[in-house]
Amino acid sequence: MSSSDECNRSGGANTPSPKICEFSDDNLNIDIDVLISEVQSRALLWDKSLDQYSDRNLKRAAWEEICVLLYPDFNKISRQQQKQIGK
Repeated sequence: MSSSDECNRSGGANTPSPKICEFSDDNLNIDIDVLISEVQSRALLWDKSLDQYSDRNLKRAAWEEICVLLYPDFNKISRQQQKQIGK
């Protein structure tokens, strides 16, 4: 994250809430808990023992699925903007 990015947990001391990161350069709000959960549910992104782990096309598709979940307009923006979000 750059110095212009902020991550915080909204809510009171007794209320658990999602960790949100705001990226000021591209105006994104990403729920970090959702991101982690989505990556965990796609073992091919992190489990080196799987044959699919080395398949770049499957990994790219999995990351695109995650990007669409976190940023619903992901497929409507330019490829350059997609690359910036996917960093």
